Amino acid sequence: KIRIMENNLLIAKRAVDTLIQKDFPISQKLEIECSYLPLEQIGGDFYCVLPFDGFMGIFVCDITGHGVASALFLSLMKYYTENIKPDLWINPSEYLSLINREYFRGNSMFYFFSAIAGAIIYPDNGSTMEFRFANGGHPHPVVIRNDGTAFFPGGNDAVIGLFDEQMFTEHKVNLEKGDMLFL
Repeated sequence: KIRIMENNLLIAKRAVDTLIQKDFPISQKLEIECSYLPLEQIGGDFYCVLPFDGFMGIFVCDITGHGVASALFLSLMKYYTENIKPDLWINPSEYLSLINREYFRGNSMFYFFSAIAGAIIYPDNGSTMEFRFANGGHPHPVVIRNDGTAFFPGGNDAVIGLFDEQMFTEHKVNLEKGDMLFL
C-alpha cells in the first residue's frame, strides 16, 4: 500500500508540474521571472501570466492546505483562468468576483483560497505602466522602486470561497522603468 501511495504521489506531482507555467510571454515592456517551491512534494499554489493586446493578465493563488487534495484544485484554477474572457482580465475585481461565484457554487469540500488577479497595462508611448489588481486574502504585492524604496500597494479583501457574493476592491499603482513588482 505504501508503494502504491508513493506511486500515486509521483503521478500527482508530474500532473501538477504540467499545470504550472514555466514559459512566460515575451514583452519589450517588462521582464517576468518566477520561482516555484512547494512546501511539500505537491502544493496548492497556482499562477499564470497571459498576454493580451496592450496588457499582461496575472493570476496568483494559494489553496488552503498542502498535498494531493489542494493540488487537485490546481486543475480547476487552470480551467477558470483559461476560460475567462479577456475583457475581464482588465477588471480584476470583477475577475475575482466571477471566480468566487463559480468556485463557491461547486465547492462542497470547504476549501478556500487566497488570490491576486491583475493586469499590467502598458501604453504605446511612455515608460509608465499601470498595475491594476484585486486581492482576495493573499499577501500584499510588493513594489520596489528603481531608487530602492519599497511599499505594499492596495488593500486586501476576504479569501475566495467563503461568501457567495463576495465583492473585491480594485487597486492601481503606476510602475516606472526599473521598478520591480513581487507577487
